[in-house]
Amino acid sequence: MKKQKIVVIATVILALIASAFATSNLFAQKKFEGYWENETITKTSTKFTGTKTKIEHEKIYYKAGKMKQVNLTDNTISIIRLDKGLSWTLNPKEKTYIEIRFEDVQRNMKALRGEMAQKMNQLSAEEKEQMKKMMGDKFNAMFGEQTMPTVSFKVTGKKKTISGYNCKQVILSLNNEPMMEMWLTNKYSFGNDFLKMYEKTGLIKGKIPNSKELQGFPIYTKVDMNLGIGKSVSETTIKKIVPQRISDKEFELPAGYTKQESPMPF
Repeated sequence: MKKQKIVVIATVILALIASAFATSNLFAQKKFEGYWENETITKTSTKFTGTKTKIEHEKIYYKAGKMKQVNLTDNTISIIRLDKGLSWTLNPKEKTYIEIRFEDVQRNMKALRGEMAQKMNQLSAEEKEQMKKMMGDKFNAMFGEQTMPTVSFKVTGKKKTISGYNCKQVILSLNNEPMMEMWLTNKYSFGNDFLKMYEKTGLIKGKIPNSKELQGFPIYTKVDMNLGIGKSVSETTIKKIVPQRISDKEFELPAGYTKQESPMPF
């Protein structure tokens, strides 16, 4: 269960990072306000669990500085509040929520990294060597010195229509390793909201290329991750986009919910 949670967290982080890059304030059109619906298909393969497929459907409300993700598959809700510097994860069934402050994310990630390194030092030389062989170049990324990642994009020139929108293909790479395929429409913009979040949390520190070619709203994204212990491929397709005014009340905590401590350091 723990391994599955880590895979899900890593996939979500990478998907949001790519979405942030693709929808930065490089373009002049009016910021989007409204909601969209999407479908995400995630296939995870590891030596421990075999291959598993998960299909999720979401409805996402967005207004400048605020986002609410309603997972229609497991009935959970996430609210991101840039103005408050935090996010809430709600469990409507239990009427509970978990609060995560952006300023705590980087500190907790460093603590987790230190804990993992400590456990690694407790292994025998033979066990460490087996771990290195299993994880390949991901071993140093997790247990070695941290380095600033190089973020790069390639506009391939390929175009096609997805969910009724004319899209162009962009490939995102970290340290010259392809990580995500995106198909963007230039009809909508989010401004630089998500980039602000990543600056505050330190989830990624690489220099972001400044190019007008990166304009657009990601209608389709495919994240292909080598996790060392296996592989995760996540495909998200936006099925519907509805521009409209969204009430600020949509992004507030519902009355009667009880706060719980986060079970994960993120």
